[in-house]
Amino acid sequence: MKRLLLCLFVVALLAGQASAAVYPLWNWTDSDGDGVRDNTEVTGADASINGALFSSNYLQPTGTGHIQPFLKMTTSAEVEQAYNTDEKKKVLDDMPSWTSSLTLRELLTVVPPQGGVPSKAFLLDIDQQGTVPPDLLLTDLKIYVGPGLANYNEDPWVAPAATLVYDLDGPGLVDNTIDLDYRLDPGSGGGDMWAYIPVDAFKGLAKTDNVLLYSKFNQNNDGPEEWAAVVPAPAAVLLAALAWGAAGLKLRKFV
Repeated sequence: MKRLLLCLFVVALLAGQASAAVYPLWNWTDSDGDGVRDNTEVTGADASINGALFSSNYLQPTGTGHIQPFLKMTTSAEVEQAYNTDEKKKVLDDMPSWTSSLTLRELLTVVPPQGGVPSKAFLLDIDQQGTVPPDLLLTDLKIYVGPGLANYNEDPWVAPAATLVYDLDGPGLVDNTIDLDYRLDPGSGGGDMWAYIPVDAFKGLAKTDNVLLYSKFNQNNDGPEEWAAVVPAPAAVLLAALAWGAAGLKLRKFV
């Protein structure tokens, strides 16, 4: 019996190892043949993971002064993790002054430039030293949607009682990692990755529900990392309101 249990444990362990995958968001052409990945030999790339599209980003500039992050984190440790909340005390590795809750109604629906399905887009900006390793590994990404998550403050991390709309690892023993080469867009202020989550994942959820994004990184050697979302710009909201107002006037005129 003990031998059987040991065999089952080994099989499960091997299955878990076999299902691990690393997705580099870069392409490498070793043009000088030295076997070293130089920054001049690296270009951006895309990866499809569990139905979502991840893409290297070349949007300039980003940074806190140009985008509005809903989650910003930093730590001196190699492993870094946080999620967005309105809680004003530090939770995990977040920076409370730059971290806030987010509702589903705030997210615009976009179509990725590469094509594909309508999605909710999240922008990641990383800050990493250009020395070895220049790579920052995104080892966990989970997005939950549900009411009452605005002040969620579990530390250590505990998954909330809400709808899990996206998990980088997916079901089962899958362990996915996204490898980001900092040198593609160096410095805090150069966006590094777009995460496009299909709108179908949010189907049936209330627009007033909170969106909670949890992410975890490995090989952190600098900081900080920040997440932003494609949200309606004030000018766009104003134009939409004026358009609806004009439509309302025309409608009443013909009633």
